[in-house]
Amino acid sequence: IWGTRGSGKSGMAKLLWRMFGYTASDLPSASQTRFALLRLFTSTNSYPICLDEYKPYDMKAGSPEAVRHFMRLSYDGMMDFRGRPDQSVVSFRVVAPVCLIGESPIDESALMERIIPATPSTIAIDKEQSEGNIRRELFYKLSETNWEGFLVRYLRHVMNVDFKKAHDNARGNVLYYLHTERNGKYPADSILDNLVCCQLGME
Repeated sequence: IWGTRGSGKSGMAKLLWRMFGYTASDLPSASQTRFALLRLFTSTNSYPICLDEYKPYDMKAGSPEAVRHFMRLSYDGMMDFRGRPDQSVVSFRVVAPVCLIGESPIDESALMERIIPATPSTIAIDKEQSEGNIRRELFYKLSETNWEGFLVRYLRHVMNVDFKKAHDNARGNVLYYLHTERNGKYPADSILDNLVCCQLGME
C-alpha cells in the first residue's frame, strides 16, 4: 500500500489487522534489524504481517534491502539462515504473507511482478467533497466496531470453502477476461497468479 501522506494507508491497514485478530495498536516499522525482520517473516504462514513507514530514503542503512530480500523469499517460502556462536547454522523458512506500507512504491522488477499494489488517494477521502466526507464517516464507523471477534467466524467460513473449485473458478474468470478484453494477451505467470488471487479474494 503506497501513496501520499494522509491518504489513509496506515488507518486502513490497522483496521484490516484488527480483523485478523491482532490487538497491537501500532504497526511494526519496516526500519528494523535484519534479525527482527527474520523473526517477523517466519512467525506465521497465514496471517499477514504489516510493515509500516517504508521510506527507503529515510530508513536505517540496509533496512530497505533486507525488507525486499525477505519479501522475495516469502513469495516461494524459501529458507534463510542465521549463524550461531559455535559456527553451526540455524535455518528458517520465510513464509509470512506481508503488507508493506509507505510513501514509496516497490521499484524492483522481480518484486513488482509478485505483489498486489494498492494506492489510496487523498482525493477519495477529501472532507470538502460530499463523497469523500461520506467515506470518512463510514471509515470511522467501521473503526469503532469491535472487529476482534471477526476472525473466528471468518475462519469457520474459510474452512468450509472448496478451495480448489473456488480457485479454478477465479482463474477461469481471469482467463476469460484476458481473452475477451485483452485480445488474448496473457501476462507473466506471477502476474496472472496475482490477478487470480484478487479475483478469488473478491469472490
